[in-house]
Amino acid sequence: MDYFCFESVGCADRPIVIDFDKCEKDIAFSIGKSLSEFRKCLKKGQSDMAAYFDVSVSQYRKYEAGIDIPKMHSAARWSAITGAPLPLLFKHTAYARFFPTEELQCRRYFSFVAKSSDREFYSVLSLVSGKSGFGSEMPPHDRELEFELALEDVIHHYYYRVAKNIEAIQHHHQISRSEMSFLLGISSNTYARYITRPNEISIPIVFYARAHAALGIKTSWAETGKTFYALVNKRRKDRTALLENILQHLAPDEANDFLEILCFIGERRAKIQRLQVKLESASLTLENNCKQDAELNSMS
Repeated sequence: MDYFCFESVGCADRPIVIDFDKCEKDIAFSIGKSLSEFRKCLKKGQSDMAAYFDVSVSQYRKYEAGIDIPKMHSAARWSAITGAPLPLLFKHTAYARFFPTEELQCRRYFSFVAKSSDREFYSVLSLVSGKSGFGSEMPPHDRELEFELALEDVIHHYYYRVAKNIEAIQHHHQISRSEMSFLLGISSNTYARYITRPNEISIPIVFYARAHAALGIKTSWAETGKTFYALVNKRRKDRTALLENILQHLAPDEANDFLEILCFIGERRAKIQRLQVKLESASLTLENNCKQDAELNSMS
């Protein structure tokens, strides 16, 4: 079940019964392996990853060690910050076959690709590639991402959106709550609690994979909404396809160099933006102080 709150349910296969015991054998270890690979791909430490999940370092280490499994809201926060698709967590599990192959790949550029504005992305791509034609890809109205508001939404409305998604799937398939609970491998009471009391629940990320596998959920539905997440999903998909097409024409060493430079410039531009925001705030404060001083001088 995807947090990204799709607003329309597309064509889906009929629900199927999944052998969860078989699919989830050693799944904590498998998810931990995916997290470790992704962290090394990003060249980050465990403390960085813990911050993305909003958990302690000791708790995150349990994830990588296969001792514990992240909760869905923590995984959604990690996905929002890093730009990584949630299916990536299931790369080494039996659930991998239910997700698109491109969403199981580790890419260091995910954050820049998913969250940068069109102007930022295509200007960096033009700079790195030496081709100016990418500017024509920009839509007439470039949209900025309100990232901080998106994180607030994760904190306050995550499971509410999950509940709405579950109900949308149930209505789409025209099945009862008892049938849904059976398909998802949970009790009827648990399912009812998920739907009616979303603010009182905390669900392991495995539920995400179960729902996609058993209910025929397509990750492309996550692009149908108007939320931050819908835009992130669509941008990541479209831009990744563009980058992968470019990489196909490069030798492995050249492709690595291209990605290193792209990520380097993208990360530096992000830092510059943060500094600009702070400087704009400082300039406004300085301007107000100057006005106050001028008013005081005029009165004296």
